[in-house]
Amino acid sequence: MKITAILSFALCLALLATGCSKTAEISESISDDLPEESEITEEVSDDVRVTVEELTRITQTDKNGQYISVYPKLIVDGQEASEINESIKDYLVETYPMEPDPMGKYITGYQVRYAWGVKDNIVSIVAIASFLEEDGSVYEVFNYDIDTLEALDDDEVVSALGMTDQDFFDKTEEVYRNYWNTEPWLGSEYNSMLEQSIDAIGYDKITPIILSNGDIGVLGYLYTPTQIVEMERCFDLDTMEVANFRR
Repeated sequence: MKITAILSFALCLALLATGCSKTAEISESISDDLPEESEITEEVSDDVRVTVEELTRITQTDKNGQYISVYPKLIVDGQEASEINESIKDYLVETYPMEPDPMGKYITGYQVRYAWGVKDNIVSIVAIASFLEEDGSVYEVFNYDIDTLEALDDDEVVSALGMTDQDFFDKTEEVYRNYWNTEPWLGSEYNSMLEQSIDAIGYDKITPIILSNGDIGVLGYLYTPTQIVEMERCFDLDTMEVANFRR
C-alpha cells in the first residue's frame, strides 16, 4: 500500500474565510436515500472475479448542503475481503474526517469517494478525499494481489505488470513532459519546475495504479508555480492524459 497526501496551503485560508459564515445545525447519518453509487465512483471492470462495491456511506448536513463520504468494499470470487475493507474504512475515516467544527455549526474536512480497476492479478482501489472548503483532492492508493489478498508494494505492482522500475520511471517522465506541453498555464518559464518534478521521480513520489478501464496509471507529484493548485495528478500511461475521477 502506498500513501500519498498533499495538503494545500489554501485550506487554512479557506477555513479562516468561511468559519463564521455557516450557522446551521448539523446532522449525521448512514443513509440509503442518497445519490446512486455511479455518481461518485468510477465504472466497474469487466473482470468477473473482482468487484468493488459500496461498504457504507456517511452523510452529514449543514446549512450549505449535504456531504457524503463513501467507503469501498472489495469482493473477490464472491467473498468479501472483510479485513481489508474494515482496515481501509477505518484508516480513511480517521485520516480524512468529515466532522463539525469546534463550535458545532458547520462541516469541515473531506468528502471521500473511491474508484478502482483490475489488470491481470492486481486490483487497485483509489480513495479520493476532496476538500470541503476548497477545490482539490488528496489521493490514497491501495494495491492488492487478487489471489493472496496481500497488499503490494509499488515495485511489486510494476514487476507484476511486466515492467522494470526504470521502465515505469521513464514512462512517468514522458507523461510529465506531455502534461507540461499541453497545459497552457505551464509555460517554458516554469521548465525548471518540470525538471524538478522529473528529478523527484521515485516510489516516494509516484504510485502505480490500475485504472477503471484496465490501463496502467501513475499517481504523481508535480512541482507547480503556485501552492493554490492541486499538485497530485493521476495519469493514464497509455493515453498520457490526466485520469480525472468523476465527482
